[in-house]
Amino acid sequence: MKNKISISIPLQLAIIVYFSIVLINGLIGSNFINTTTSIVFDFITKSKIIMITPEKTSPLHSIYIPNIFTFESIIMALIPAILVYYFSKKHFDSLNEITHLTQKINSGALNIRIPNDTKITEFSHLIHTINTTLDNIDSAFKQQKTSYQEQGRFVADAAHELKTPITIIQSNLESLNNPSLSDKETQSIIANQSIALTKLNNLVNDLLLLASTGKINKSTIYPALILEEVKSNFSQIAKQKEVTINLSGDANITAYGDSNLLQIVFSNLLENSICYNKVGGKADIILTKDNDYAKIIFKDNGIGISSKDQEHLFDRFYRSKNTINHNPNGTGLGLCIAEHILKRHNATIELKSEIGIGSKFIIKIPQN
Repeated sequence: MKNKISISIPLQLAIIVYFSIVLINGLIGSNFINTTTSIVFDFITKSKIIMITPEKTSPLHSIYIPNIFTFESIIMALIPAILVYYFSKKHFDSLNEITHLTQKINSGALNIRIPNDTKITEFSHLIHTINTTLDNIDSAFKQQKTSYQEQGRFVADAAHELKTPITIIQSNLESLNNPSLSDKETQSIIANQSIALTKLNNLVNDLLLLASTGKINKSTIYPALILEEVKSNFSQIAKQKEVTINLSGDANITAYGDSNLLQIVFSNLLENSICYNKVGGKADIILTKDNDYAKIIFKDNGIGISSKDQEHLFDRFYRSKNTINHNPNGTGLGLCIAEHILKRHNATIELKSEIGIGSKFIIKIPQN
């Protein structure tokens, strides 16, 4: 396939201007206009469309076109063409600069921006659009990079957390092969085995749960109905821990969200209020309205959370020594999952806690 000849826009404009002026000069310098007028009048007179007196008519003249290739004609046409080429090229240099800078942009050089110092409105709009697009692409790349880094850390953390109970189970199984073990020692190993399996099962379930929270089906719901069900589900555990669950507030308050996912959030928070409480403690759930938000408060008078631990409380797999002592089977994913679900609902969660006094989690979910 033959290569097409490329002509710049300034040169094209100059050629058009040159030949346009040549043609205009030729028409003006000839009697072409007068001849055309005479032909029209003659046609009208003969056709008797309009009566024209002889004085208004003129005899036909022969068409005469002067020589347009004289030195004067060429100069008269060439000077405007050169001026058009010069000024248009000066303006189109900005476009060439835009093209040159754009060609330098790649995934490793997304910080390049085109200076918007041109006085041409169309070019200014073009530069603004390109820079805005580059900002969006750069932001998307950074988010993707951060996502990959977080995903890598998550996989590493999950592997580490899974490795611990698996190692315990493997060690216990090897110990059970020892024929000299007493019944008491065997029972102790089996008990440790059960604890490790329980933690492994909880961890796997939480990991699967975290992976499945990407799907969301929002609708208008009544949080009071979900909270009643959650309270019922944990009533037996609360009884064993000797913790009283109190649910109060306006049952008619609505929220806009996924009832199944919000049930997971409420379950995690109520479970924490029970597990990290003291004997005879209370776990209060209060449902109110705050402007256009459904406000749910989970309040307990349990062990509380130190300010140091509060900074990392929503981190994946984070567990303080105090929480491990109260709930050895915890995975450190409950609050992480809760926060993740609430973010998908454009909802917020706030923590207020003091050591030895208790904790208060405040959730605000949009009503529409």
